[in-house]
Amino acid sequence: MFTEGEPEFCSPEHKDSFLSMFMRIDRRFMGKCFGQMQELGIYPGQIPVLGLLAYKDGLSQREIAEHLRIKPPTVNVTVQRLEKAGLLYREADEKDQRISRIYLTEKGKQAKENGMKKVQENEKILLDGLSETELCLLRRMLEQITENIEKIPGTSGKMTQRKRGSKSDQTDEISEKISRLCGTNHSTSVSSGILRSFPAGLHIQNRQCGNPAEWY
Repeated sequence: MFTEGEPEFCSPEHKDSFLSMFMRIDRRFMGKCFGQMQELGIYPGQIPVLGLLAYKDGLSQREIAEHLRIKPPTVNVTVQRLEKAGLLYREADEKDQRISRIYLTEKGKQAKENGMKKVQENEKILLDGLSETELCLLRRMLEQITENIEKIPGTSGKMTQRKRGSKSDQTDEISEKISRLCGTNHSTSVSSGILRSFPAGLHIQNRQCGNPAEWY
């Protein structure tokens, strides 16, 4: 799924682009993290479900599918595997016996905590050798790049703006709430890509960086 090298279709010019660098960092970092998750008995497709239930236990499969924007059959398979592994259990809804509510077991909660710890340790390694000033500058640049992405036209050629209250907006709100619950700031985490799936990560504090002219 994740490879160390560049895709074969990449031209030499593309390999030196910023986009290629971002993709390479994301691919390698997530490959390492997912490999560690598998050692804990957690697989990539299961991470979003565990992360969501860690924030809001007792969701139905339909609600999980809506929050994570994945197909119900996929959720069903994932839940069955997690249940078989002893990480989840189901209970009938008190008001509607046809609906099953899904909860983390103690083993599931511990697996989620162990996964978070691994990601936090990995991000510390990822940022090793960078000073506080460099981390602050890096965060500013990444935030600017994130803002610039919104300027890229969609398929219609028009600027697309996410509506407040849309499923995408709600998903981001849930992600941020999970991060606050975990004691981290998801939006300022350098490894926020993987944290979309498994919220955690080292918090680069949202501090004022001061005058750029004084950084060096």
